[in-house]
Amino acid sequence: MRTADFLAGIEHIRTLAYERGRNPQSIEICMVWPRPDRRILDRYEAAGVDRVMLGLPSEGADDVLRRLDDCVELAGIEPADSD
Repeated sequence: MRTADFLAGIEHIRTLAYERGRNPQSIEICMVWPRPDRRILDRYEAAGVDRVMLGLPSEGADDVLRRLDDCVELAGIEPADSD
């Protein structure tokens, strides 16, 4: 799904919620497997996306750990000490 379509869908859901007397902010929005791009994640955050779930490859441990490191960096999380 294109980012613009996803963001338009969020606005549509919130409009429908409001029209039916529901607080639009009470609906949690989640994006699964977005492209790991900081600019796109920033757009999701600005649109009120509550969480994203980044994917991991079905590969060997080295590849998965490398991707996890990328996800930690992308999310701006400080890695835990390995001591």
